[in-house]
Parts: sequence; structure tokens; C-alpha cells
Amino acid sequence: MSYKRWSDVPPAIKEELIDRVCSDFVLDWDRENHRLTVTKALRKCFNSFHHDLHKIYESYGSHVEALANGTSLVDPIVWVKLCERWGSDAFKKISAQNRENRDKQAINHTSGRKSFIRLLEQNRNENENLVDFYKETRWSKKKNAFVTDATESTYKEMQGRLDGLGPEQRSDEAVATVFREALGHRPGYARGLGEMDAEAYKSQLDEMRTEMRELREHQIQNDNLMQSFFRAFPSFTESV
Repeated sequence: MSYKRWSDVPPAIKEELIDRVCSDFVLDWDRENHRLTVTKALRKCFNSFHHDLHKIYESYGSHVEALANGTSLVDPIVWVKLCERWGSDAFKKISAQNRENRDKQAINHTSGRKSFIRLLEQNRNENENLVDFYKETRWSKKKNAFVTDATESTYKEMQGRLDGLGPEQRSDEAVATVFREALGHRPGYARGLGEMDAEAYKSQLDEMRTEMRELREHQIQNDNLMQSFFRAFPSFTESV
């Protein structure tokens, strides 16, 4: 944990962590989405733990107090190294700039650290589309309103575009297109969903389409089987 960024962690250590994950879960490492999921999760855990450690550092009254008391979560040598970084003028300058940038954000959300894809999966059975999902994750229950005027304006824009589509045109793909056009996107990232989540959602849609296609094919087979049965046993139809 003494490394500044996940990208600074030596490959050997990353490989060891990946091996631990692979030993605990059934994964196909030849599949790109499995590899991306694991490496992304490890990076997020690394950043999240760093964030928690920094919160502990900030909870102390001073830099000296933080050094003196430390935490049981990491080795004392690692803690000293982290404190030196957090107490530096360079880090304080970056933190101040990041805080200022966050204050300028117009499109905020209310889902906390829980990933959007995880929320989408939880709401999968509720027939919720991306536009509905956008509202849910930007709606403040405390204020009973959108978190910002900008989020409300964006939602109304998306809803207005959907209102212009006929019922038969409101497919998941059409809704996703409205979502992307209203928020903007770039390769590997979609505003409103986060890094790689756009691809994950598309993959989820493809999976659902495959399931529906298989169900239709299965239904057709059953219908053909029943028709063959009734043709072979017409007396059964008459008795019914």
C-alpha cells in the first residue's frame, strides 16, 4: 500500500493478487471481460483502501499526531511513508484542486461507492431502463428532488426524446442511444455510467437478447411438437 498509484505496483505483486482471486472464483482467464473485471476490481480496491487510510490521517488533529498514533491497518513503515506524502505541499495542492473540481460538477449522483452496473443488475427484474436508472441515481430522497438543476434538465431532455418515440420504438437499444446522446461518451467510458460500464451494460443487453432468442426458438419447437401431436392423434383434439 505504500505505492502512490495502482499503476506503480510491480507486475509481480499484481500477478500474485490475481492468482489469489482466480483461486477463489471460477474464471476463464482467456476471456477478456473476465480479465478486465478482475484487474479493474483490484484497482478499485487499491484506490478505495488508500482513500480510507487518508480519511484516518485527516481524522487526527495534526500531521505529528497522525504519525504518532498511526493505524493497525498497515505496517508502521508504510504508514510513515503515506503520511509523508499526504503532508507534502504537492499533495495538498492536488487535493485542493480536486476538491475544487468536484464542487464544479453539475451532474452528481446519489449511489455512493456502489457501481452503476451493480445497481443495474439489482434492478434488472424491475424493467428499469437507463433513463429511469439515471433518475434513480440522481434523485435525493432527503430533498425529494434531483440533486442539481443540471441533472433535472438532463433527465427532462432524455425523457423528451423518449416521448418522441412510439411504443414499438422504445427498445433497450433506442433508450441507450438517447442516454448516450444526452450525456456524451468516449471509448471505454460513458457519462452517467462510468468507466467501462457502458460496455458492461451493452454486454448485459446482448446477453438478454440471446436469452430471449433462445426462449423464442424453444417456444417454436414446442408449438411444432404440439401441432405434430394433434395431427397424429386427431381424436385427442375432439375429446378436448
